[in-house]
Amino acid sequence: MEHVYLAVALAAIAGGFFLESMVRRATMHSLPAVPPKELDDSYAPGEFSRFIHYTRARLHFGNVQGVITSGAIFLFIALGGIGLTDFWAASLATSLGFDGFNAASMSGDIVRGLIFLVILAVLSAALGLPFTLYDTFVLEERYGFNRTTWKTFLLDRIKGVILTALLGGPLIALVIAAFHLAGSWAWLAGWAVASAFSLLMLWLGPSLLLPLFNKFEPLEEGELRSDIEKYCSAQNVDVTGVFVMDGSRRSSRSNAFVTGLGSKKRIALFDTLMESLQTNEIVAVLAHEVGHYTLGHIPRTVALSLIRNAALFFLLGLALADPDLYASFGVTGMPVAAGLVCFGLVIAPLSYVLGVVDNALSRKHERQADAYAARTLGKALNIDAGASLAGALKKLTTDNLANPSPPRIAVVLHHSHPPLLERIRSLRSQAA
Repeated sequence: MEHVYLAVALAAIAGGFFLESMVRRATMHSLPAVPPKELDDSYAPGEFSRFIHYTRARLHFGNVQGVITSGAIFLFIALGGIGLTDFWAASLATSLGFDGFNAASMSGDIVRGLIFLVILAVLSAALGLPFTLYDTFVLEERYGFNRTTWKTFLLDRIKGVILTALLGGPLIALVIAAFHLAGSWAWLAGWAVASAFSLLMLWLGPSLLLPLFNKFEPLEEGELRSDIEKYCSAQNVDVTGVFVMDGSRRSSRSNAFVTGLGSKKRIALFDTLMESLQTNEIVAVLAHEVGHYTLGHIPRTVALSLIRNAALFFLLGLALADPDLYASFGVTGMPVAAGLVCFGLVIAPLSYVLGVVDNALSRKHERQADAYAARTLGKALNIDAGASLAGALKKLTTDNLANPSPPRIAVVLHHSHPPLLERIRSLRSQAA
């Protein structure tokens, strides 16, 4: 049994690589020669050809990144990188005065675990940084999407590191402590800690964390704000503020979202959204987002996530009690942090399946939110809601050079939203 865990992890990495390669290949072969008839009037001259070139460039980039990243991770694990990293972490913890090699020592295990995860994070960042730089400053720049300066890029990374240290460090320490103190109920204690943290971030994130990375300015008085407030009032949605977010600092891509727990909601519109869409189209996009809240998608998704995580923590508790899990990856003793990483590698196939289920549920919610927007917007503002939402979706797809009709395998595995053509046809059938 000792080497079964390692074999499963390596098979998962290899299988994931080949599956993702198949998805990219299917996407490449499914690219149409001409725009779909639903989008005949949506692409500016030369824009459809630009979409094809951009998609091919992204797929080629994904192939290169997949080979290098998957190959590096596979070799790192196969050659004992997990065990060696944990040994370095234990040695450093010992040099700092903790009982680093004694996994039964809670303080020693916490320090050892934090050092272990920091080393892995640094290695992961070093592996991914060249691809991030190329993606941002070469590929996205070439097609006119990137607006990120080097200063913004560096500040984002620095802020991310600080937040990870301030929030992630204590969380990991608490989870490790839970597995030391709670005995046979350690999995439940660990799940409680992680769940409380997730709910706290869901509550505080929009108001405290997002402003660290973006500026939010109140939407000026005018037709758009008036229509938004009128629509939200008709849906009994209590809006505490409508804000414009400077998404253009980093990209020309557009979005909108509604945040807030309970009855109080905050609306955020990307400034790029306001540049590309008409007033009725912006309100239609917002109506879709309001639909998620009114239909209870957010609490339902959170509840399902908590239930799923409880099951995963139960499995984690069983795995962390098995010495073979650690031995399989060359880890000495039974340190919790190393066990968490090993378990994550072994459970990757299940996580992949759960991701497919999550995406299917998300696509269902998106269809429901589309229908909600089309049903309610016309009544509240006396506009053609279906046409407005379809027009907004078309512009967002063409402006972002998104694929309007990806292959089914890509949709099933990766897409949280239905393909554009499916959404347009659904809106038309609803209006008929």
